[in-house]
Amino acid sequence: LKPRRSRNCRHRVTPAHSRRAMLAKLLPQLLLSLLLTSCLAPPAGHPEDWVLVEEDNVAQGFVDCTGSAVSDSAITRAWRRLMLEGVHPDKGGTDDLARSANDLRARLRDPLRLQLERVFRARELSSFGEVSPSSSGGRVRHATVEVQRVDGWPYVTIEVSLALPVKLDSGAGWDLALGASGLGIIHYHGDEKAGGYDVCCEFVENSACVRRARPRTCGSDSDPSCDEADTRSATLLYAAHDCPISETFSARVRKPLHLNETGRWGIALQVRDEDGHEVACVAAAFDVASETGVAELGPPAGG
Repeated sequence: LKPRRSRNCRHRVTPAHSRRAMLAKLLPQLLLSLLLTSCLAPPAGHPEDWVLVEEDNVAQGFVDCTGSAVSDSAITRAWRRLMLEGVHPDKGGTDDLARSANDLRARLRDPLRLQLERVFRARELSSFGEVSPSSSGGRVRHATVEVQRVDGWPYVTIEVSLALPVKLDSGAGWDLALGASGLGIIHYHGDEKAGGYDVCCEFVENSACVRRARPRTCGSDSDPSCDEADTRSATLLYAAHDCPISETFSARVRKPLHLNETGRWGIALQVRDEDGHEVACVAAAFDVASETGVAELGPPAGG
């Protein structure tokens, strides 16, 4: 005789192949969820913004991602937990799932890549041009993104109003990443041998920077006051510059997309102090339209 199953029992056993297909589809969301719930406290002031959703449901907007970097050990813990919960072949997964998890783990070790993944799946973002909900205690007050086509190629401009705890001076820098889901990303680091992009020139809005035709060098024929250890001195690089930069200012960066593709894109900007420590981070999701011309996403930064 077969045991009778209770009518109240609603438990179903999911077929192995269906479970694997589900894991393959939700793998990025699962790992990000593990990072946010198990290994990382969400950004202060707006934890609900990091509840993850499907990418197609994400609205355009920005978020203050300052202080939300993830350590390599945290990513490894999340990756290991995901493997044990059904991704590894010995735990019911497949070799393809395991390879996907390994690839994702490697990608998320890039801090700006992680911020792009987050902003693609955040449930709620601050609207462009509006004051950020975290402005009272955060570093990013508001941001706008503008997409303009030049000779048919899309360029993106991000303007950010920042409130930092310290002034920025020579040696402080910034990094930028642009990407679209499934299309890869591009990093803008500047000349890494020279320390990357410098905040002292062409970073603040209405920059007064004037570059030298031939940057000065420290040596016998240079200014006796020149510090040979300071190879990034703004005095050596520029005839006029914007440093030191006050704690409250607006930054403006314009870069081309690496692909002429329409759809949903993401941008992440990180600002560092002279010691290389992050002092501000902003990530945003925006659309690139197909028509030629200017597509503004929000009012000007001062509006």
